[in-house]
Amino acid sequence: MRINLNIVILFFLLLDNLYLPVDLGFDFRVNYIIYLLYILYAIISNKKIFLNKNFIIASIFFTFFSLIISFLKGSPILLVIKQTFLIYISFLVSYILLNAYKFDLVKVIRDYTQLIFIAAIFGLVQFISQKIGFGFSSNLSYLGFDMGYYEVTSTTRIQSWFYEPSFLVYAFMPVVFISLARLFKITNIISFKKALFIITIFCLSRSAIGFIGIIISLLIIINFKYSFLKRPKVIIILLSFVFVIGFFLYKTPDIKFRVDDTVKLFFDKNVTGKDVDRINLSTYAFYSNYKVTIETLKHNPIFGTGIGTYEYNYDKYIEKKIPESNYRKYYKINRKDANSMFFRLLVETGLLGTFFLFFLIYKSRIKFIYSQNIPESKLIYWLINNGIFVLILLRLLRQGHYTFID
Repeated sequence: MRINLNIVILFFLLLDNLYLPVDLGFDFRVNYIIYLLYILYAIISNKKIFLNKNFIIASIFFTFFSLIISFLKGSPILLVIKQTFLIYISFLVSYILLNAYKFDLVKVIRDYTQLIFIAAIFGLVQFISQKIGFGFSSNLSYLGFDMGYYEVTSTTRIQSWFYEPSFLVYAFMPVVFISLARLFKITNIISFKKALFIITIFCLSRSAIGFIGIIISLLIIINFKYSFLKRPKVIIILLSFVFVIGFFLYKTPDIKFRVDDTVKLFFDKNVTGKDVDRINLSTYAFYSNYKVTIETLKHNPIFGTGIGTYEYNYDKYIEKKIPESNYRKYYKINRKDANSMFFRLLVETGLLGTFFLFFLIYKSRIKFIYSQNIPESKLIYWLINNGIFVLILLRLLRQGHYTFID
């Protein structure tokens, strides 16, 4: 019963875009109810929840410091309180879940891989449904899923039940890293056929951020197995390979369209409203949030404006930095999450906080040279660690929500 419950909670981590399919006058995610019930269940069944003393001290300091920064900078304190609350709730759910697994990360990743395999199967069903124009089995909006701008056409990219293709990428990335390692015969934790299937569905998302994730993963895996950093000739070959892959990716219409729009916008010194309205929404999201980030940093470079305050800065600077246009008038894309965790961290924690986080990420990576004698028990931790590392890099580039209930 306990293991089944663990899998259910783990599954709901992948259902963060599922809302109650009834009109309550406001959006209410199903996982809010699930996580609340799970916390209550843990308290009742275990009587107590033991948290690390150092974590509690660090949390108190983090909250106090964020409130002080917000007060000094004039940012809304309620936004800070809301964001810290969501972070702590997410941490509590994750901690209880890991504790229920007895912190057996191998068991967690095995169960998570099975859930990703299920998502990949639905992705295949979605792909077939797109080809035959059958929306019932590919668009789950009628069940309460927010699937963004999903349309059932022969050219639609696969996103499974997620909000958009990039969200599929984030959910799949740790497992895709392990799957790529399986193709290089580094691990046997996943079968070759299952690994190949998951990678194929991942690629069918046709997400630019997904392809970046694959390239980063391959560089890490190949260097892990062959230590190419010590071999100049291999570096040249790999760089040439990356260039060729990048060239062919650029030739993909969806990616070429976005890259061309982005380059033109960033190098044009006199951007007009017409220029803004000509670009695609993804490019506008990146460009507008970039402009807000740069302007905020000019005024708050060291400590930022406080955790959770990005939307306050967006409203404050968007009209100043983006010329009057239909996009600016009708769209506030990524107003709360900055389109990039890197942008959001710079705005909310400043250069100091961002540097500290990067330092923690760097120090937390598991690094060792590949050897046939490395036991699977140690190797799996390297795979999980680096799969999450790639995921963090992708989230820094695009998608700035701190938690799965944000």
